[in-house]
This record gives sequence, structure tokens and C-alpha cells, in this order.
Amino acid sequence: MGTEKLFSLKFKHILIGIYLLFFGRFFNKAKRRQVFDNYFRYKENVDKIEGFFSNTIFPDKERKCIQKYVKRNGINGVFPYNFPYHYYWKAALSIKYDKNNEMFYAFRKGRKLYLKQKSYEKALTYYSELIYEQDRKSPHLYSESKISGDVLFDCGAAEGFLALDNVNNFSKIYLFEIDSDWIKALECTFSRYMDKVEIINKYVGNANDERNVSLDEILKGANIGKGERIFVKIDVEGSEDVVLKGADFMLMQYDNLKLAVCTYHNQNDEVYLRGIVEDYDRFNISYSSGYMIMYYDKNIQSPFLRRGIMRVESKK
Repeated sequence: MGTEKLFSLKFKHILIGIYLLFFGRFFNKAKRRQVFDNYFRYKENVDKIEGFFSNTIFPDKERKCIQKYVKRNGINGVFPYNFPYHYYWKAALSIKYDKNNEMFYAFRKGRKLYLKQKSYEKALTYYSELIYEQDRKSPHLYSESKISGDVLFDCGAAEGFLALDNVNNFSKIYLFEIDSDWIKALECTFSRYMDKVEIINKYVGNANDERNVSLDEILKGANIGKGERIFVKIDVEGSEDVVLKGADFMLMQYDNLKLAVCTYHNQNDEVYLRGIVEDYDRFNISYSSGYMIMYYDKNIQSPFLRRGIMRVESKK
């Protein structure tokens, strides 16, 4: 991609981002409300939808804030909050192009985070969503505090931002990513850190073969001691339970564990995944703030609010 074309695209999308930040939330409200009506069939299911706003399992203050936001703004994404509007222009500033590798990357905290997307617009959209997911107010925030330890297991690594941001905070990092299109990007991103980073192009779960590997198998093969400080991120598109089942020995025997587990992919994941962890009776459990509305889930049922991240930590 030529320098002039990239500059033109960046300038255009920076302006779009500034527009979204200051004005975007005030326009197209009718269209966003229609999204709400279409997916939840509001007019035909008034009682059911009111349950979305009044279900007692959700804190009253948060419920009222979401109720007010959705009724006023409609649905503009899975986060019923305004913070996503702050990130498009920041992403536009960050996206650059590496001619040697023929890949787009985001310049992030002084490091290059390579992306698999082939066009500037797609790379921009992806990175914008990535960074607003980690806003301090986001239900998708993996950790509110700095993460560090001896070993990082990134299950569902994708572009690997979590590992890159904390690459100096761990002695060993394992990146599990089944999408082969991400492998080249990961190799470029971590080319300087391959002495401590291992990229594993397999499903991470509860089997061990050519296409699958379990966390317990990695622990065994790498001879990782039970006293090691381990952080595990699990974001695997609805198969989080399988990853946990393949980490049975780790969850039973290791004493310095922290996990960030996605609980929004399936309707009952919050309850189901919490139950798996609670059975070990060795962990404190908390959640990220706020809620997500997975409006595009064809199997969505009441209650429509879902927690984003379950945070698990060994009891001391």
C-alpha cells in the first residue's frame, strides 16, 4: 500500500472517528431501536422484554442504567454503553502498514501488533473493537489490574494483544490459536520474543492429538511446577467448558492460579462455567463490571443480559 493512499485513508477515518465521538451517538437512533425491536420482537413480547429490564438477578442500579440507555439509544452493539465511541479515531491513528511483511499492524505501547486483515478498513474495524473491549468500563475487560507471573496461557489468542502487552511480565507464554490466518501475524508480532513465546496452532480443550491439546498436557510436558504463578485467559467462542475440563489437574493441584474466562458466548455459560469452577472449592470468583447483550444470538432467551468475564483466583 502506498504512503499517500494510507495517509488519505487514515485522515478520512480519523475524521469519522471524531464525528462518532461527538455526534455519532445522537444519530440513527430510530434504526438502532429497530434492531432492538427486530431481534427481541418487542411489540409481540412486551412482558418477556420487560423481564430483561426487571429480572432480579441483576443489580437494580445497573439494570436501570441499561434500561435507560437501550430505550433511549437502541442497540448499537453488544455493549449497552457509550464508551465504544471513544476508540475509532484512536484506532485510525494506530494502524500502519509493513511493506516487508505486507501486513497491517497497530502500533501499541511501543510495539507492533500485526493483524491478519487484508484491507485498512477491516484492520481498523477489528482493532477499534479490540481496544474498546478492554476499556476500564467494559464487561469484556480481562483484568482490571496488571497481570504478571511465571506462565501465561492465552487460549484463543487471535492477534495476541494480551500477551504482547504483558510480554515482559512473564517468563513463559503459550499462545493457542487454531485459525491459521493468525499464525503469520503472531509470528511477526512476537519475532523478538520467541525465546519465551510458544505459538500452538491447535484447539485447546480436553483431548490430545494432532489438532487438539489440553492445558494439563502442556503443564506435564513443560514440567511446570505446582508453585508457579499462572495466568490463564480463555476466550474460545463458546468452548470454554472444554478448556476447563482439560485443565482438571491444574485446577485441582496448582496453588497460584488466576483465570479470565469468557461467560457470554452461550446462554447459560455464567451459571454453567461457575459451577465447574466451584466444584473444586479452591477459588474466589468475581466478574467484570457491566453486562453484554448478545442480540445476534439466535438462541437468545430471557434474561438477555450476560456477564462478560468470570475472574477466578486461588484462595490464599
